[in-house]
Amino acid sequence: MNSSNSKIFLLLSILTFLFINLNGQVVDYVVAYGKLKVEWGNTENTLITLYEDGEEIDDFAPEKNGKFQFSLELNHVYMFWFEKPGHVTKKVQFDTKVAESVTSDPEFIPFPDFDFNVTLFETYHDVDTMFFENPVGKIQYSASANDFDWDKDYTLEIQRSMEKIETEIREKHEQKLKDDDENERLAEQQDIKEEQDRKEAERIAKQQAIKDKEAKKEKERLAKQKVADDKKKNEEAEKLAKQKADNEENERIAPMFVIEKVSNSIC
Repeated sequence: MNSSNSKIFLLLSILTFLFINLNGQVVDYVVAYGKLKVEWGNTENTLITLYEDGEEIDDFAPEKNGKFQFSLELNHVYMFWFEKPGHVTKKVQFDTKVAESVTSDPEFIPFPDFDFNVTLFETYHDVDTMFFENPVGKIQYSASANDFDWDKDYTLEIQRSMEKIETEIREKHEQKLKDDDENERLAEQQDIKEEQDRKEAERIAKQQAIKDKEAKKEKERLAKQKVADDKKKNEEAEKLAKQKADNEENERIAPMFVIEKVSNSIC
């Protein structure tokens, strides 16, 4: 509580005290307020449920900063349930039973607001959290302090067991973080490898495409060369055939030319 709130609370307490003494009335409630914290997280989806003598009377989603406040009537047993999905549910019992002789005393001053904080932890399947079925703390009226206070015997016993479990949860959380880091590192390595494989596949594909293009060009060149060679061969064959035909024709005509020449000589 900051200094401004403290001053306001003090002023209200004085006014309430004067009001009680002047009117003979008794304040029959105590304000319980505090802060809910989520270890390694935030208060999103958290819920505070309030039970009065075993019956649910209210549920409340705390502010983003986790703050909460309830007015509890005297002479009841309240149970606070602090919950968040995936986290250990914690309970706090607040017994507001106070002897009538205390509150009816003319010099009685209203009880100051009672402040307490609760921290929730993640659950892990291999960590036994059945212990948290019991309240993690009990608050009740203390005659020696003339105020509300923790049941110290119960709280001390509970704290020992709770600290052991929460230590185990912290160790699990730290291991989870290490595992997450390792998984992230492996995932990054896998991404790098996949990227390298992709680039290598692209390189090979490009090389193959170049080879295929060159092979296609060579095939086309050879096809054109074959056409040219075939054409040349055909032309040469036609030329040889013509030469042969001409030679044969010349050979056929030559004897006739000799006979005619001889005949002309005889004449």
